Amino acid sequence: MKEENVLLIMAPDVEANWQTNVLIEIREQTEAALPLEEELDALLIDFPDYKEGFTFKSRDVITTTTGLTAGVLTYEHDPEIGLFEKEYVIHGIDNKMLYATDSTVIALREKYASPVNRILDSIDKL
Repeated sequence: MKEENVLLIMAPDVEANWQTNVLIEIREQTEAALPLEEELDALLIDFPDYKEGFTFKSRDVITTTTGLTAGVLTYEHDPEIGLFEKEYVIHGIDNKMLYATDSTVIALREKYASPVNRILDSIDKL
């Protein structure tokens, strides 16, 4: 990817017509970052525009294994494609926000849960 502040980590193989991946992006906000709950609200308002074909499933706020507070939005694509996505939103310092999206075929979710969690659990500081 040619975008700045973006890292795409992909599984080595395509399975069930999909290559499991984790996309991590750090965005610098031009204004003060919204409180986490408001940031999640804003993402959900724009959800139909940037997650076409997906259905919103859940929203949560968690503490990561490294002690960071993260908002988590979960989506599923229509059954024909069968994708599962989790989007993590973490506040950083100096108006930076980290967005990490885990994208896996629903049928392979259990297989990739451990490697994906290791990637997400390695996020320590922004």
